[in-house]
Amino acid sequence: MAAPAAYASFLMRVRTCPCYVPAVQNRLTGVLGWRVFFTRRGLPWPKTGCDVVAELGDLDEWLDERRIGDGSPYLLDPLGRYDVDLNDYFVTELANEPVTTQEAVAYDLKRFLKFLWDNRGRRSWKVATAEDRAAFKHWRVTDIVGPRVELTTWDREVATVNQFYRWAVRKGHAAWNPFLLRTSRSRDPRRATDAETPAEASHQGPRNDIEWLPPAIYLQWRDVGVRGFTVEGLSDRSFRGRFASRNAAYTDTKIRTGLRPAEQTSLSLFELPEMVPGLLNQRSWLPKTIAKGGSARRIYFPASALKDVWDYVDTDRAEAVEAARDAGVYGRIRNPLIITDRRRPVVMVDGQRLPIAKLKHDERTVLPWKNSIERASSRWRQRRVKLSVF
Repeated sequence: MAAPAAYASFLMRVRTCPCYVPAVQNRLTGVLGWRVFFTRRGLPWPKTGCDVVAELGDLDEWLDERRIGDGSPYLLDPLGRYDVDLNDYFVTELANEPVTTQEAVAYDLKRFLKFLWDNRGRRSWKVATAEDRAAFKHWRVTDIVGPRVELTTWDREVATVNQFYRWAVRKGHAAWNPFLLRTSRSRDPRRATDAETPAEASHQGPRNDIEWLPPAIYLQWRDVGVRGFTVEGLSDRSFRGRFASRNAAYTDTKIRTGLRPAEQTSLSLFELPEMVPGLLNQRSWLPKTIAKGGSARRIYFPASALKDVWDYVDTDRAEAVEAARDAGVYGRIRNPLIITDRRRPVVMVDGQRLPIAKLKHDERTVLPWKNSIERASSRWRQRRVKLSVF
């Protein structure tokens, strides 16, 4: 699944061709720095002719052939070059990880690569040394002009970049791992007795730093930030949010079920339990393909939250689906997955029947949960509501 040389060459040149003016201006100085991008199908072609773009052909087909889903990250260096060995990590080793995990890994790697470029003489990641790693730690954690991140953040970055280098050494892309390792002292019986762990981890971060949001404060956050009310409980005329009922049902379900955002966002209608009169909680199943770490499990929906979700499905969502049909939106979807029998929800993939429980995150239709929650928090801050946690 690694990108072929021709595609890598294309990516290197397309960022410095006349179609891409910012890169032309900065390709010699590298002032853009290391950057993270994400694959996306259906992108428009440049209106101005460019021979480099024409050479590659259909980008969507290239992604389809290699089974690379939308949202897969890749990095470009400050000169706009695509490193095949580096980005192979995302399309092979991390291909089955959740999109959120891949995104976090990409940005952690970017920080280390940026440090090597900016502070270690543009050193390649393939020849980074223990001295580079020590300097990186000093800058990240203790340097007066550095970000001075929390030790828990540093521990996560160490684990992320160490895993990358272990893979790179195994594949022959790097001669050594700049991160020091030691034998793990974990008592977890599931771990191998000779397992190694980064010696750079601080093990000093807070272990039980848990904050509780009282129900009354959560409800006020939801009503002000998501539903468009004032702190006094009146309708806010300045509110311009869309689908307030959907977003409120989403946040209520997340709070009541404990689902992670990526897990809840990827649930389909066919995994949503039906309402049963008289039952306070409805049981459903979270498939392994969308559960973090493959932890498939039973989930329980409180009747009140589930009712709000189904109310959205029957009203706002139904209207949106009808409008999309009238506008021909579904006809423009590449390789649509069609379910003909709701009682047996299966789709055809490469000529074979596949239950929806087997579909991964990037193969499902998702809701814009992240932007909705960020907008809600912004409205909360604008109204200067004091947030209390216990």
